[in-house]
Amino acid sequence: MTQAPIDVATRRSFCTLVAAAFIDRNIDNAEKALLYRKGREMRMPVQMIDEIVEMGRQGKLGLSIPMTHQGKEALLDDLIDIACADGRLEPAENHLLMKFAGYVGLDAHGLGERVRSRMGK
Repeated sequence: MTQAPIDVATRRSFCTLVAAAFIDRNIDNAEKALLYRKGREMRMPVQMIDEIVEMGRQGKLGLSIPMTHQGKEALLDDLIDIACADGRLEPAENHLLMKFAGYVGLDAHGLGERVRSRMGK
């Protein structure tokens, strides 16, 4: 059975997650495991996940902001998951989250609450 092609929006979303994971220039095993889980949830083949992760490692990916508010909210939640996966929030990750929170109208306090709730899990 052949797999359905991955649409551009799904690929772009995953590339953004990978770029965010490498924002501090490194990913640990917890972050990598989360990326692979998210990729599989998006129904991406492992080979494509591998290729995109390697592009992220090489710094060849950028962040893409969804057009809809719902898309922005979902991406912010995924970015928080990625940033919190290793149990610590690096300054570059915090900067990215603060900047992206502005796109969804979330202030520093609201973002802090979301991050603390993820860190507690």
